[in-house]
Amino acid sequence: MKKLQLRIKDYDNNYVTLNNIRNLRFTLRNNREEIKEISSLGWRKALDYAGSRYITIKINGILDCMIADRLLHNSAMLNSINGYEINYGDEEKISLQCSVELYERYYDPAAFDNFTVTLTSTGVVNTFFLTTTENRDLRDVC
Repeated sequence: MKKLQLRIKDYDNNYVTLNNIRNLRFTLRNNREEIKEISSLGWRKALDYAGSRYITIKINGILDCMIADRLLHNSAMLNSINGYEINYGDEEKISLQCSVELYERYYDPAAFDNFTVTLTSTGVVNTFFLTTTENRDLRDVC
């Protein structure tokens, strides 16, 4: 398995790469809206697809790029939405628009600067397989 990478789109639409990712956690959140006292089964079926669905990604690593630090810091402070790519596995990456829910940086004079970032998707999340040209929208995956 190759190293994990976090790529952050900068202000010029170029990607800045963080290579020293220690771990990464994906969480799919699927909050269904519960509505009571609807007698029609047709309404119930329609509401089964309602609610907020998003992916949360928590990443821990060693900060090896000051530009990436500045982009994450500014995105967290301004509550802005940026483009991100995450390369993981031998042949797979995802591309998504996220807001920074949490950004922590640990300063230690005796060690490397560590960071934790929690990203929350704000739109469609696409997954790409690098050995084939197949691109899939996660909404189409069963």
